[in-house]
Amino acid sequence: MEFELITLTSKADEVFVNHPEKVVHVSIGYGVPGTGDIVSRYSGRMEFIPCCAPSYIKKHGAISDPDQCNDLTGLSYTGGTRTRTQELQNNGVVRQLKWRKSLSFQSLSDLKNACLLGAGIASDLPLIHCIDELEQGKLVNVLAGWKRPAAGCYLYSTRHFTEYRRVSTFLDWMAEKHRELLDQIDERFRKLA
Repeated sequence: MEFELITLTSKADEVFVNHPEKVVHVSIGYGVPGTGDIVSRYSGRMEFIPCCAPSYIKKHGAISDPDQCNDLTGLSYTGGTRTRTQELQNNGVVRQLKWRKSLSFQSLSDLKNACLLGAGIASDLPLIHCIDELEQGKLVNVLAGWKRPAAGCYLYSTRHFTEYRRVSTFLDWMAEKHRELLDQIDERFRKLA
């Protein structure tokens, strides 16, 4: 068995048509269940965390409400794997995000690095990408309870590839392992609160 990892530039279920030059057997990401020729296995939910570097808080003060964003710099993800976050929710209340300045990034790694450098507030870093930094104190969770709604995580393949037992078995195994990982990350995050 051989693995080649490809960074997604589109939604996880679209990788099978967007990468015709590469044969992709399995894709993992957040979104919606597969339809038609796309088969999916649910593996949990992805939380999106508003956060920034402690140095940004030290310079600009604590932030607990989206209305305070008017005087701050927002860091946004604009890659192809999901829509840009323009509002946050808290217990059914929805507020628009309006920043004084905004920087956008096509890469989650670049977004996180800008956040770590104190460039602004990321309104929606996926928890799987920032849990280590939150635990280490390199990033802090801001906007107390306000966040982008969680998204379902799935493993995807095509109906054709899942006819191969090895692909179907791998899909089931990986979905279970990913579910365990997401549960562990959620537990780590709960301990921070």
